[in-house]
Amino acid sequence: TPITAPITTPTSSDHSNKIYSSKMFSVQQKKLIIFFVVELFNQKNTQIDIGEAQLQFIVEFLSEKTNILEENNQLKDFDKIQQLIKQVLSHISSERYLTFKQSLITKLEKGNYFAVLASIYEKEGEFSSAIKSYIKDETLKSQVFKSILNSISSLRTMKLTNKQIDEEKDKIKKCVLDHLHQLIDINSDETAMLILEVFPDEHQKILKRLEKHPALQYRYLRGIMERPRYVANLNQNDDLDNDEVTETKKVTTLDEEYELYFELMAQFDPKQVYPYLISHTTYRLDFALNVCLKYNIVDASSYLKERTGDNMIALQLLLYSMTLSFKNLAKSILIQSNSYEDEICDSKRINLNKQSLTFKNESLKEVMKAVALCERTSHLNAEESENHNLWFLLLDALVYPTSQIKKKYQTATIISNSNKKSEEEKQQLEQIQKKDVNTKNNSLTFQEVLALKLFSSCLTFYCDSVLSRMTTYIPLHNIFTEMIDE
Repeated sequence: TPITAPITTPTSSDHSNKIYSSKMFSVQQKKLIIFFVVELFNQKNTQIDIGEAQLQFIVEFLSEKTNILEENNQLKDFDKIQQLIKQVLSHISSERYLTFKQSLITKLEKGNYFAVLASIYEKEGEFSSAIKSYIKDETLKSQVFKSILNSISSLRTMKLTNKQIDEEKDKIKKCVLDHLHQLIDINSDETAMLILEVFPDEHQKILKRLEKHPALQYRYLRGIMERPRYVANLNQNDDLDNDEVTETKKVTTLDEEYELYFELMAQFDPKQVYPYLISHTTYRLDFALNVCLKYNIVDASSYLKERTGDNMIALQLLLYSMTLSFKNLAKSILIQSNSYEDEICDSKRINLNKQSLTFKNESLKEVMKAVALCERTSHLNAEESENHNLWFLLLDALVYPTSQIKKKYQTATIISNSNKKSEEEKQQLEQIQKKDVNTKNNSLTFQEVLALKLFSSCLTFYCDSVLSRMTTYIPLHNIFTEMIDE
């Protein structure tokens, strides 16, 4: 119920101690009383007079972490408690605050009250300490970049000389550079933008400093190379003084840095290499190809080989990748087939089915990449013999394994999959294997035969897909003639 009548409490320190420090109350009871008083104090429609002695006691009580632990020693609503401390501090006069400032900060640092510390340091203009507090707080650390920019902007509003402003800005810069690794871990793109817009002269030094940390170096460079997106986001921040923060200086990105970025991408983010190549044209082909081959990035290597006109090697690289995807698909289908006999929960079986479907889609993508290469080559009116060789190389990469798999399960001896074979079953199996040593190599369980059939049906579907596209460029009777001759 809202309380509208003024509530007046004595302001003497002695009375405060009787209420809050009395041994009649447990720590938990004192905490509940304090929470109630603070909530009441912060209500808009409530007029409550609490003396500064009581306010100081509340702050100091809440700043002792042992006081706010639950009965099971668990910490609950810590963010809320920090917010309460900040609210109470805002009602304490600066004169009173100075009398217990140092002891309070010591308690706050010991208890990891970083949100409160950040607020105190920002108000007092101790921006480097505020930045450190932001970085240490899991909840606040994503806001550290805005804090840094606001700190630099606020220097102009403070009563400082130009020399003092430069000195304070240098302190902030030193703090940023000293905590560069943590900032990149928090958000590499924001870190890059911060350097670009505020400390552009430090770019080369930062790259040098990160040489022993290539993963961080890549993340930093990625933010630099993709800066247009983040410039747009930065300029939307109306709270900042863009004349101060967004300087006219720009980082000049050298060709060597683009190549360093590309090689780091190949090392730490290989799936992004192919999209990068097809969306950029200013890289050196020989350099890019060597990097892609070094890190075994097949789709990118194939693309570069195609650009150099070596279509056959380009297709062979894609077929290699396609074969690997088939192996993953075959393995997932076998696991899925075995699950029908194993006693596993429905959720696990559903996950296995999803995994198998994922591998099917991945294999189909690899097949269609090879088809697309053959189509591009044929569409560009390349030599008829080259078109012919490319299409049939692709078709053979599908038809041959399909026929071998069908032969394997059609001629296989099906054996029991149970680990609990009877002695009679074991003797019969040994006799069969003695009669024909080849039988041992082609003895399959029912689940293995099922898996081979499912895998074969997938390959047959891929063959059909290739043939339907292939007939657009090679007459159907030529395809049949070639297949019959072989």
